[in-house]
Amino acid sequence: MHPLLAEAAFRGNLRELTFLLNRREEQPDQEFLYRLAAYRRSLCLDGDVQEQVDIEEGPAYISAAWLLKGVTTVEGNTALHVVAGSGNYVDCADLIHGNDKHLLCVQNNKGDTPLHCAVRARRSRMVSHLVDLATRDNMVEQLLRSENKSKETALHDAVRIGDADIVKELLRVDPELACFPKKGTSPLYLAVLLGRDSIALTLHDETTEAGKLLSYSGPDGQNALHAAVLRGPVATKIFLGWNKELATKTDECGSTPLHFAAGLPGDNRRTRRADLTGAGRRTRRMVYSQVCKANKAALYQADNNGMTPIHVAASVDAIEAILIFVEEEYGTSSSAGLRDAKGRTFLHVAVEKN
Repeated sequence: MHPLLAEAAFRGNLRELTFLLNRREEQPDQEFLYRLAAYRRSLCLDGDVQEQVDIEEGPAYISAAWLLKGVTTVEGNTALHVVAGSGNYVDCADLIHGNDKHLLCVQNNKGDTPLHCAVRARRSRMVSHLVDLATRDNMVEQLLRSENKSKETALHDAVRIGDADIVKELLRVDPELACFPKKGTSPLYLAVLLGRDSIALTLHDETTEAGKLLSYSGPDGQNALHAAVLRGPVATKIFLGWNKELATKTDECGSTPLHFAAGLPGDNRRTRRADLTGAGRRTRRMVYSQVCKANKAALYQADNNGMTPIHVAASVDAIEAILIFVEEEYGTSSSAGLRDAKGRTFLHVAVEKN
């Protein structure tokens, strides 16, 4: 990217951008003209650039089409990426878009579009403006549903920064956006993983009110309940209220959310092992009982290693989980006799572990 174009884009200087791209309107200040002249000699010596130089106007002037093909060296950002992430410079965005509309959906080296950059920088006005431009160009779905190399849309970035207004704006335009990507980490999973409960509620309410389906999917075949049980009883209760079927859904390793909950290390007096999530015994007990109440069949589901939740609990000294799993109120005493693929009950696992 031409250094002066990059500088003008970063600062949102409409006058300098207009001069570089359109060669009309108001003249920039003298300091800019001096800097522009400094590149005259290098442009003349550059074979690739020389064909783009306007002979009548002089080598300091290059076609807008050539200038806008340039990208920053490391990130691979176009001028529109730079403007979108630097401020609410909507007039500058209009100027660049007017010269080259396809830049709206161009992805940089990380797969980010200008919309990703605007959202990540919390430029809400720029976000709305880019969406409006895409709507006018009949490419709004293409822009909003574009996934970067992390398989994330701009909605994921809105969730990550915790901006409910941007989340609502994106879902207003595309109510189905919370279902992308089709496989992998959904915006909802990301919200619960980051502990953004209010954002999770927004995603659910905005999507369901529009009559659209909501994706609960997570990485490696997980679902949002796998993440919720690690957050605690509040998140677990919310997700089970939305979809009880999540309780028996397995990930790629065959683990259900109950396997995940059972895998939380216990607070064993002998080992003095601390709970990694900071949750106390009462909190963990609530999570175990919530999932068991939702569907007791999860107690009998074995993972790919043949281990049921009670075996997992025994392997990490999660005594509270074991007690819940064999209690009549929440679990079932018959779960105590379950054997894994090696023929072991939870007692065998506990003895071998210790």
